[in-house]
Amino acid sequence: MRRIITAGILLVLSLAGAWSVQLSRADAAVREGTDEGIARAIELVPGNAAYLAMDGIQQETAGLDATEIFERVAQLNPTLAGPRLRLGLAAERQGDATAAERWLLEANAVDKQFEPRWTLANFYLRQGKRDEFWKWIRAAAAVSYGERDELFDLCWRASDDPAEILRAIPSAGPVHEAYLLYVVSQPRIEAIAAAARGAQDERLLLVA
Repeated sequence: MRRIITAGILLVLSLAGAWSVQLSRADAAVREGTDEGIARAIELVPGNAAYLAMDGIQQETAGLDATEIFERVAQLNPTLAGPRLRLGLAAERQGDATAAERWLLEANAVDKQFEPRWTLANFYLRQGKRDEFWKWIRAAAAVSYGERDELFDLCWRASDDPAEILRAIPSAGPVHEAYLLYVVSQPRIEAIAAAARGAQDERLLLVA
């Protein structure tokens, strides 16, 4: 019995070692940064979602339809938002708004960060669904970070009503301060007074 257990352990270790070598060879192929390298990595490790995603991106860059590849990636890794976002945008380009919406909502379901919410807001604006646009631009603003001018630009493309736009901006905090700076620097004179009401930065208020 002990010999059988020992033989089993040795077999597992041997397989693990072989798998490790296979992964190392695949990673080395990917680091080449070429179509051939990615293809070789996929051949070595067929079920690797990251390698397949790279292949899909390269196919898209070349102007090819990568739908099947990203569907496989989404199936292999249910926690990835990236392939779902790409599938949604591809479906929209192909005129299938229903499939696009489904993929984009799936992306948000697995990733509550900025990009899925931002992508949904843009999608609904293009589709002319204003209520959904404002819902998702508010959600995107709430988790936004860094440079936010593009977010505010989108709001002003959707509406020229300062009050409607301000309802999409958090009532206080860094996003609100960034919005006040935005309307001051544009300048959007008609929006400054209302935006200044929730601001705390005294220097910015003085400028406003």
